[in-house]
Formats: sequence, structure tokens, C-alpha cells
Amino acid sequence: MIRKATLLAVLTATLLSPAAVALPGTASAQTTETAAGRQAPQLVIGALTPDVTREPTTEIKFSGTFVNTGTQTVTGMRRRMYYSPQPFQRRSDMEAYVGGLAPQPASWRDELVLQPESLAPGAKAMWEFTFTPQQLGLTRFGVYPLMVEVRDAFGQPVAVQRTFLVHMPVGTQVPRTKLAMVLPIVDQPRRAVDGVFLDDTLSASMAPGKRLGNLLKLAQSTTTAKNLTWVLDPALVDDAQTLGEPYSVRVKDKVENRSGDTAAAAWLGDLRTALVNEPVVATPYADPDVAALAHGGVDDSTKTAVEAARLVGSRAFGRDLITTVNWPAGGRIDYDGLDLLASQGVKTVLLDEAALPPTTPPATTPDASATLNTVNGPVTALLTDRVLSEALGADVTVPGAAVLSRRRF
Repeated sequence: MIRKATLLAVLTATLLSPAAVALPGTASAQTTETAAGRQAPQLVIGALTPDVTREPTTEIKFSGTFVNTGTQTVTGMRRRMYYSPQPFQRRSDMEAYVGGLAPQPASWRDELVLQPESLAPGAKAMWEFTFTPQQLGLTRFGVYPLMVEVRDAFGQPVAVQRTFLVHMPVGTQVPRTKLAMVLPIVDQPRRAVDGVFLDDTLSASMAPGKRLGNLLKLAQSTTTAKNLTWVLDPALVDDAQTLGEPYSVRVKDKVENRSGDTAAAAWLGDLRTALVNEPVVATPYADPDVAALAHGGVDDSTKTAVEAARLVGSRAFGRDLITTVNWPAGGRIDYDGLDLLASQGVKTVLLDEAALPPTTPPATTPDASATLNTVNGPVTALLTDRVLSEALGADVTVPGAAVLSRRRF
């Protein structure tokens, strides 16, 4: 199955150790807010440096663009920067702030007219703020709200973008958050029970710029990344291998024979090379919904799928892939499915954080690990962090997205 909910999962474990700064990431830009009845102008945060300030007099540069996306020329647009000298106390407060569901920062500075003052349709105005932590009254470690707003000549807000400042004074000792990342390389069923391909679309998805092609490129570029684990469906490996040799495909109401697809063979060969020294978890063959199999009374299918995963993985990669870890469909599993997985040797399951919510909402990033009991003994549940996963996995082609996600991360 294709995991549509997330392309990347981030797991966290909080460790007490020397202070650490935020790591880079990518995420989607926040939706631009506009006055009622207006076409949304584009307000983009282009840069906010440095990532983390340590000294009270460190110069911070906050800049970007405002684009008139309407059909009329606008004049007299003014920009303001809002901030607060009080840091956030909880992650939930940060989420409410980003979504515009919390009061905006009360303090503001530097209301100036955008230049050029007259903006024709499609025209762009640059804006920049320069300041120091001392000028904003930032005195202690924390994450602080920072917002830019554009107002029209009548003082009405027309666009706003919200982001964050991180201030960590020299000598600050704070808990470090250790991260682990998981990326799936999975696909949808491509062949019927007789081995005939249902269509000819698999090869196209392996091309550069397509989904599987992009995953290969990512695997090739992250061979030195620490704490990154790949989750691979052996059925996809099997399909790619079959596609690289003479194969059959159904075309309307008949079956056609094709010669081997060299592109599919190259994709699989490059994937083997990219993952040769990387930790790879093999899903049960075809990545089935194990809970559904348990409820349907076809428990043996899970055993068969796990055994097939071991065989195909070993044959394709020349080594045993990890089958003691499982990522259930949708990051959810019930005790029937969990018992079934445990009976096949699974010791760890990767779950959505909503599957095991804490009794008390945590103020900071929580530990990722929990223990679940099964008929075959304890199984470790590792919970994904939704916010960090979204920050790392969103579309960076949106203007300003990379900066906003880096700040959020």
C-alpha cells in the first residue's frame, strides 16, 4: 500500500545533555491571512538569521517580499514587525500561534511604508527588519513569537506571516532532543495473482522527478545521514526485479509480452547501492494491514508475508533485512494485530502519536518510547512526532516554505 498520511516520520527521545541548537528542515508556508473580500497577496519570509542567537547584541536580520497579486495598483502599504519578550511555555501554544488561533504578539516596532510605494499588479516590494535580542527584551532561553504584517493605507491588515525566534544565552543548559527519522519506500500492488502486471505505470513512477525516482535520489543523497532508517516493501523490490526481465502486462482485455525494462533494472540496482550500508526494515510482503488480516481470520497470511519479506530481502540485497520492526498501516494497530505481529517476531512497532496519547499533554517534545504487552511478551512502541514530521516533509517549492519550516523545526 502507499502510505499517503506521511512520507517521513520523526521520532524523539529527550536526553539530558549540553544545549543543542535547532536542526534544519523544510515545511509548508503558513497560509497568508487577508482582509475580507480581497484577493490574497503574497507575503513571503525570505530570511531570518542567525538560526539561534547567543549574545544580547547579536544583529538579527528579518527580510522578505510582498507581492501584489491583485488586479489593481496599490499604494501606501506599510509593514510592521510584532514580537513578544515572553517565550512560549508549551508546544501547543506554538501550534495555536502559527494557526492564528492565539492572540498575536502585543509589542511592535518599525512601521514603515513599503518600497516602492506604488505596486502595480504582480509587482514586488522588499522589506527588512534589523534588531537585536536586547532591543526586543529577550533575556532567557526560549522560543519567541515573531510576526510580520502588511497594512493598507487605511491601516487595515492585508497579510501576515508568523514565525519563531530562538534565543539561547551563552552558558544556557537545556535538555537536548535526540531525533530518529524513518522513510518508507513502498508502492501499491502492481501485479495480479498470476504475475501479470495490471498496467505499465510502475516504470514511469521510477523516473527522475517522479515519486519512486525522488525516493531513490533521496536515498543516494543521505547515505551519511545519522539516525535515518528506511522501510522497504519487498513486493516493490520483487516488482522492479520482474519488470527488469521479460514480463507480461494486461492491456485492456488482453495480455501483452514485453522485453525487460532497463530503467526499472537500473532503479533497483541504484537503490541496492544507495542502501548497502543503511539500516533497512522490510515490511511484510505487500505491506498488508495486519489488523485487518487478524480480524478476517487469515492469521497465516501474516506469517507467509513475513517469511516472504525475509526471503526476497535477502535475495535482493545479499543480507538479512530487519523484520523485527513493523510500521502498521496508518500508524495504528489494535491488540489483535499486535499479538499477531508479536507471534511473528516483531519487537518494535512504529505508531502515530495519536494512537497512544499521553494522559497529560506534554509541555515540551515528549519521549518517543512506550511499552505494550502482548501474548508473546512486551513490544516497544515508538511514536512519531506529527509536528516535526510535517516540518521536515512538506513541499518546499512554496515561496518561503523552507525558512518557515526551519524556524518551526
